Amino acid sequence: MHSFDQALRLEPAGADRPDTWLGHSSPEYWNMVGPFGGTTAATALRAILLHPALRGEPVALTVNYAAAMAEGPFSVTARPARTNRSTQHWMVEMLQGDEVVATATAVTAVRRETWGGHEARMPEVHVVVDGDAADIHAHLVRPEADERLLRPAERVEDFQVSDCEAAGVSLESNPS
Repeated sequence: MHSFDQALRLEPAGADRPDTWLGHSSPEYWNMVGPFGGTTAATALRAILLHPALRGEPVALTVNYAAAMAEGPFSVTARPARTNRSTQHWMVEMLQGDEVVATATAVTAVRRETWGGHEARMPEVHVVVDGDAADIHAHLVRPEADERLLRPAERVEDFQVSDCEAAGVSLESNPS
């Protein structure tokens, strides 16, 4: 077993405390005054992940470090504060003896199939050189617009700047 897995190891506290797990601080992840904060946060999340009422996967975790954890055993209690159709809100409390060393809140969620969006791409087109300026309701949209009919290009390489120039198309907003 890897040392990180060992540091996050939790055992059930017993049938009379179904929301509570027992663990032991790990010297492999020790800072100057206690375990690294990431280890403490991961342990709080681990208690949620082990909980039989868990629905979904973690999407948010906030940890409050109340005191430095001492070397030795600790308990961590995780309980769902609210369960909805897609989300669960969790409260976690880590104790050493009777002293709170950390609290946490978390949100888990069931990922549901949903719609997706893709960025639109401009179609490949080029100017019809032999066409005149179109008057298809141009005066209703932008009176200063000089519109030309476009048709799809077979390949983007087919588009030539000279086509625009030959058709008298300007890229300015008020061509003269």
